[in-house]
Amino acid sequence: MNDLLKKIQYVLSVLTMLTLLSVLIGCTVETPVVVDQDQVSNAASTNEKETSENETPAPEDQAFSIGERIALGDNVLTVNSYARSQGENEFDTPKEGNEYIIVDVTIENSGSENISYNPFDFTMQNSQGQILDGAFTLTEQDKQLNSGELAPKGKVNGVIVFEQPKGDTGLQLIYQPNFWNDGKIKIEIK
Repeated sequence: MNDLLKKIQYVLSVLTMLTLLSVLIGCTVETPVVVDQDQVSNAASTNEKETSENETPAPEDQAFSIGERIALGDNVLTVNSYARSQGENEFDTPKEGNEYIIVDVTIENSGSENISYNPFDFTMQNSQGQILDGAFTLTEQDKQLNSGELAPKGKVNGVIVFEQPKGDTGLQLIYQPNFWNDGKIKIEIK
């Protein structure tokens, strides 16, 4: 009986190790790359290979600027603009001492397969080091980014609303389109 238990324990240990190894091998880290308009179709392949001379590879943890087109895998993100708001009416206002930060984004699919997009792929870090999810608000409701899929060469535009301390100038929008890897894009909101 003890021999049978030892064999079962050995088989389970081997299966566990193989599972962990396959998960680790499957996880990759993509690096964001600044691309021009005509490079969008090649962005995904250059992330996994060498970057061309017209692309700027991003140092780890680099923060990009509003208006730059940044490729991460098949996802190309552009933060078009942002605005600060106290809400649209007396029933939809931020907490005392806070304001809404309304960020207008465009996501493009530069790959050959569908990609998903979701407002929950976005968070915002403030100067106090807090990383917060989007706010649940009616502000700009008709323009808010929904969730869905983008076909190859597809594009979607929408806004994401965050609640942050009033006047904070150290804000960064963080976009992490793939939960399974550490690749993310950071954009300075100034």
